[in-house]
Amino acid sequence: MFRVNDYVNIDGKEYLVSKFLGQGGMGNVFLIEDKMNDSRFALKTLQYYIPDDNNHRSLINEWEKARKIFHKNTIRYYGFHDGLSEPKTPYLLMEYANSGSLEQFLKNQNCFLDEDTCLEIFHQIINGMEAVNEVLIHRDIKPDNIFIDNGIFKIADFGLAKIAEEKTRSKTFKGWGTEPYIAPEAYRAETNTIQMDMYSIGHVFYQIATLKHAFGEQNNWEHAHLTFIPPLPNKLNSNISPKVAFVINKLIAKKPANRYKTWDCVRKDLIDSTKNVGDHKSAINNILNNKISRDLEIDKTLSKQQIQAQELQRRNDILKFQFNSEIVLPVTDFVNDFNNVSGSTAMMKSLRFQEKMI
Repeated sequence: MFRVNDYVNIDGKEYLVSKFLGQGGMGNVFLIEDKMNDSRFALKTLQYYIPDDNNHRSLINEWEKARKIFHKNTIRYYGFHDGLSEPKTPYLLMEYANSGSLEQFLKNQNCFLDEDTCLEIFHQIINGMEAVNEVLIHRDIKPDNIFIDNGIFKIADFGLAKIAEEKTRSKTFKGWGTEPYIAPEAYRAETNTIQMDMYSIGHVFYQIATLKHAFGEQNNWEHAHLTFIPPLPNKLNSNISPKVAFVINKLIAKKPANRYKTWDCVRKDLIDSTKNVGDHKSAINNILNNKISRDLEIDKTLSKQQIQAQELQRRNDILKFQFNSEIVLPVTDFVNDFNNVSGSTAMMKSLRFQEKMI
């Protein structure tokens, strides 16, 4: 394990481990500095290392996926060591972002951002996600995995990534991602698509626009993602126009088919939202507000139906359990006891009650 003030040799160059940057779900991140030219990098290591365990494979997965992505709005990965040879600690060598994470940036805001600032951040994240999704499905998008370097927002952390063409399920050895940003279909273990990442980004955009998560704090995130309908971001932040609120609302639609097909479609809608509509601006905003309100009512109706269906299923499961434990099993035990006593000449058969249940 690396510690501050340690020296580490990477590809023949010696670096000083100068600062602890943070701790994630599986490891630690340090700032390292080249002794010769003062260049700086981020070094990600495992907190506890067991060869070929889940975290080790996740680190390997991150390197294998991330090294294929090259874009100004993604963190660049420069090297990897598997820990199977000296030094006996695996690590990733990455670009260092000097302004921390989007999570930290949002926590430091004392008032709502204006729409132009939000849009600038949105477009940078869209550009990064477009590059990412050409290669893979990220599956763990959240403000803590988006970093800032000299005003440039960069996507990072590909440990949960899946190749974009893979027709696989959402559950993996490392999990699903981070609960407040997991798409509803991931809870149903459906096929990975870029719409999963769009849903997560929609929640990130909502948080940028309102400085809070769309669902607030939850004890049951699965229930929230499957059924909750959040208030429109422009109702919380008056700086946000109905057009931009419409884009965010579409990104976090419950059904993947109701989200955007491509990132370019998201980009175009956001660009259109800034176009000058002159004297018709108020009328257009009213029309958009009415449309969004109608869409929300439809979503609320679908959500209510889903909640009712879940409750009906829950009651049916309880009834089946009670019927089985209080009627079927006692009758079956009685029949078995009777047959054991009566002998083969007067065998009694029990009915298959379970098959007749709801």
